[in-house]
Amino acid sequence: MINRIDIFMPPVSQYGVLPYLTNELHQAFVRQGVVCKLLVAERNNPEPFLESIFRDPPDCTFSINGLLPDEAGQFFCDMIKIPHVACLTEGFTEFSVLAHNKLNVITCPDAFGCHYFQGLGCSQSIFMPQGVSRELKPDLLLSKKYEVLFVGSCIDYEYIREEWKKKYPKVIYHALENAQEIALSDYSTNYIEALVQALNAASQKEELDTNSFNMLEIIQELELFIKGRDRVELIRSIKNAPVTLFGGAIGIKGWDHYLKDRKNVNIHSPIPFESALEAMKMSKIVLNSSPASKNGAHERIFSALGAESFLLTSQNTFMDHHFVNGQDLAYYIHGEWSDVDEIVSFYLENYQEREAVAKNGREKAMQQHTWDHRVQELLKQLPPLIEKARASLK
Repeated sequence: MINRIDIFMPPVSQYGVLPYLTNELHQAFVRQGVVCKLLVAERNNPEPFLESIFRDPPDCTFSINGLLPDEAGQFFCDMIKIPHVACLTEGFTEFSVLAHNKLNVITCPDAFGCHYFQGLGCSQSIFMPQGVSRELKPDLLLSKKYEVLFVGSCIDYEYIREEWKKKYPKVIYHALENAQEIALSDYSTNYIEALVQALNAASQKEELDTNSFNMLEIIQELELFIKGRDRVELIRSIKNAPVTLFGGAIGIKGWDHYLKDRKNVNIHSPIPFESALEAMKMSKIVLNSSPASKNGAHERIFSALGAESFLLTSQNTFMDHHFVNGQDLAYYIHGEWSDVDEIVSFYLENYQEREAVAKNGREKAMQQHTWDHRVQELLKQLPPLIEKARASLK
């Protein structure tokens, strides 16, 4: 049984997402009867932080996205000899190094992440999709001034493609193009599985030495590519309805480039996370693009549902199991873009149908997918993994 957890507040977070999630999880643990300390480390004065841990050692420590090793390769959990729970928020490949330490227990928002870490020799992983604050609710005093809302950065996928052509031989480039098509064309094949399929097919035609390339870098580039392409094509598919977009750019070209001929899209600078929640409350339809997640769920899905907005999101296995298309939300399929325009037009024109779906979606999210639900399940699975981690110290 886990009785005490020290939770570390992230030192830096773009748009305030990670501190918000950390506070939500801290409150959820406390409501489950866990004694928690929420700790903040000051770079120039770490002593109070360390003293608090050693004065009353917890069963484990916890942080969003974990604690990566220092320049010497040493993990903080090794220094304090206490197991650490690394709660990943989306991509898992950039946290591969966490698998190399037996004191780390890793939670993954997509079930495939657990398979990935197992492939790295780490059995200390738990599937934990993201959730929603139980306090999030629609504001009836706010008007729904946004017809369609999208919050997210533009990922310059055309630049990534051009870099592939420069960096890799044709066989690798064509395998990457094949992989992104596979990953985007069906809602159950993860992009890493798609890459393996594409490389295996390429190796049947031409000898291929994958050891000559940084495969982790290739995987991360592929993930960025499919995210970038899907969200651009999703927004471009909406031809007439006004779309309000808040987001910056990852890469050289941003939304202004990719949407320059879409006069119905109103582009704004990025906004803080809590402002994005308020914008969702003021939106009739919220768009979500999560093509890299094939068996899990991102926080943005549940935030839109919790705000009681109509959610139009990419389909995946986990979501299919928990939510009914046309009843709790609506799914889109990459490539079937004319359907997206029709769905958006239909639900904007039909208030009662839109509101019914939005209310159903919120009810289901609050009944099964709050951070409290996630913490309850985590506390059931955590004890044997923490004991196993402790055993590695002996």
